[in-house]
Amino acid sequence: MKYQDIDEAFTRTRPSLHTLKRILHFIKPYWREIIAPFIIEAFWAASVAITPFLLMMAIDDFIVPATQGIEGALGVVEMLPREHARNGLLIVSALMTLNVALNVVLQMVQRLFIRRAGEKAINDLRRHMFGHIQRLSMDFFDREKQGRIIARLDRDIENLEPLITFVPLFFVHCIFSFFIVLGILAWNDWRLCGLIVAFSPLVLAAGFVSEKWGLPVYRRIRKTVSTMTSQVAEEVTGVQVVQAFGREEHNLDQYQNLLDQYRSHQVAAAHVRGITFPSMIMVFGIARAGVLLYGAHALSAGHISLGLIPAAMMYIGMIYGPIMMVAHLYDHLLSSSASSERVVQLMDYSPTIVDKPDAKPIPSIEGHVAFEHVYFKYDDEPDTPWILEDIDFEAPVGSIVALVGSTGAGKTSITNLIPRFYEPQQGRILIDGIDICDVTQQSLHEQMGIVLQDNFLFTGTVMDNLLYGRPDATEEEAVEAARELASYDTICNLADGFQTDVRERGGAISHGERQLICFTRAMIANPRILILDEATSAVDTDTEIIIQNALWKLMEGRTTFVVAHRLSTIRHADTILVIEGGRIIEMGDHDTLIANRGEYADMFEEFIRGPDAL
Repeated sequence: MKYQDIDEAFTRTRPSLHTLKRILHFIKPYWREIIAPFIIEAFWAASVAITPFLLMMAIDDFIVPATQGIEGALGVVEMLPREHARNGLLIVSALMTLNVALNVVLQMVQRLFIRRAGEKAINDLRRHMFGHIQRLSMDFFDREKQGRIIARLDRDIENLEPLITFVPLFFVHCIFSFFIVLGILAWNDWRLCGLIVAFSPLVLAAGFVSEKWGLPVYRRIRKTVSTMTSQVAEEVTGVQVVQAFGREEHNLDQYQNLLDQYRSHQVAAAHVRGITFPSMIMVFGIARAGVLLYGAHALSAGHISLGLIPAAMMYIGMIYGPIMMVAHLYDHLLSSSASSERVVQLMDYSPTIVDKPDAKPIPSIEGHVAFEHVYFKYDDEPDTPWILEDIDFEAPVGSIVALVGSTGAGKTSITNLIPRFYEPQQGRILIDGIDICDVTQQSLHEQMGIVLQDNFLFTGTVMDNLLYGRPDATEEEAVEAARELASYDTICNLADGFQTDVRERGGAISHGERQLICFTRAMIANPRILILDEATSAVDTDTEIIIQNALWKLMEGRTTFVVAHRLSTIRHADTILVIEGGRIIEMGDHDTLIANRGEYADMFEEFIRGPDAL
C-alpha cells in the first residue's frame, strides 16, 4: 500500500468487512478457547428467557387458580387450595432463584474464558504491529509523525478490546435471545408476537441514524487525539529547544486549540447519544403501551392468559434491550470501529524497500563498496529534483572514504544508500561485487555499523546498550572492547559503571559519554563496513582526541565512510569525496586535493584560519 496520511485515509468511508476480518483474524488461533464462551452464551440466553415464563407460570397456574380457577399456562386448572398454591409459588420462586444463580455462574465463567482469549489476541496484535512498524522503510518515518504512530500502537489497539471480546458474544446473545423469545411468544399468542416485532424497525432506525451521525464524529475524535499525542511527543522530545526559544506559551495555545476541538467533537458525540438513546426509550415505551392495550383486549376476549401480559412486558425488554444496549454502547463501538480502520490502514502499509523473492543472505563481507552512476531522490515524482546525480566511485577493502561538503549537499544520502535504507532510482551499489538489491536486508545490516551525531541509547543499563548490536557477546568482551577503545575509564566513572541505568534516551549521561558508549557498541558489533555520520561534531576537544585515537583501531581493516564537518577528522582518509549539489565535484586524498587548489583546498584553508568554522 502506498503511503497516505493515516488520519485522512478514512474520512468518508464506512467500516468495511475487510477491516473486521483483519482484526478478528487475531482471535482465530484461540478458537478452541472461545467455543466454550459461545456455548455458555447460548445457555445464558435461554436461562434469561426462562424467567418471564416462570413468572407467567406462577400467575396462571398458582396465583389465579388459588382465587378463581381459570385456564392457566399448563392448561385448565381448577381452583387450587391456598396451601397448594403456596407450595407451587415456593417451587417457582426456588426455580427463579436457581436460574438467577445459574445466570451469574454462566456470566462469570463466560467472561473469564473470553477475556483470556481476547487478551491473548490483543497481545498478538500489539506484537504484530510493533514488528511491522520496525520493518517499515525510512520514507514512512520521514513523513509520519512519531506521536501518531505511537497512538496506533497504544490507544487505537486498546480501543479494539471491546470489538474482540464483547461484540461477538453480544451478537450471539442477541440472536439466541431474539429467537427464543419469539418462539415463546408465538407459542402463546402469535398476534402478540407480531405486535412486538412490528415496533423493531423503529428501534433499528434510531440505531442507523446514530451510525450515520456518530461515525464521522468519532473519526474526528480519534484524529484529534492522535494529533494531541503527536504534539505532546514532539514537545517532550524537544523540550530543551522549546524552552530555549521561549515557545511554552505558543505551544500551550496550540494545544488549547486541539483541546477545544476535542471538546467540540465530544459534545457532538454527546448530542448523538442524547438523541438516539431517548428515542429508543420512547419507542420502547410505546411498544409496552401497545402490548398492554392489546393484552387488555385479548384477555377479555379469552385469547391469552393473565400471566402472559407481564411476561410479554419482560420479553419486550429482552428483544429491544440488546438493541438499546447497542445504542448505549455505540460510542464505544464506533470508537473501536474508527480505531480498527486506522490500525488496519497502518497494517496494510507495506515497506517500500523489500527483499526480492529470490534474495539470499550476503556472504561474509570483505568490504569493497562501489557506486555505479547512482541517481537518487526521496520520492518518484517526475518534477522532483535529484538529491544525488551520477555518484560513481569505489571504496577498496579496508579503506577510509570521507565525504565533505556544505549542509544539504547529499553526504548523508550517500551513506543511507549503503545499508539500503533507501534505494536509488538509477544505478547500482555493489558490495564485494554483489548488488545489494539482490541480498536480504537483515544479512546486510548484520555486517554494518553506524554511529550518528545524535546517537540513541535505549532504556536499560550501559552494558545492555553495549551488547545491543551483538547480543551473543559476553560482558567480558564488552569490557575488553571498552579498554581497547579507551572508553573504559569514562564508563567506570559513571554512577554504577557498566550497570549504570541509562534512562530514556540516555538522559542521565552527557553527550560525550553517550558518544563513547555508541562507539564501543559499534566496536563490539564488529562490522565489516562502518559509517560515521558527523559522529564527533558535537564532542568536546578532549573527548574528540580520545575518540580519534580509538577510531584508528576501530577502523583498522574495515571499510569506513566518514561524514564530518571537522576536516581534522578526515584529513588522513584514503579517499575524500567533495559533494556539492548532489554531485561529486572532487575526489582524491588530502594531499592531492590540496595540490589541485579546488573546493577542498578552500575549505581546508578556512579550517586552518578558524577550526570552529567548519
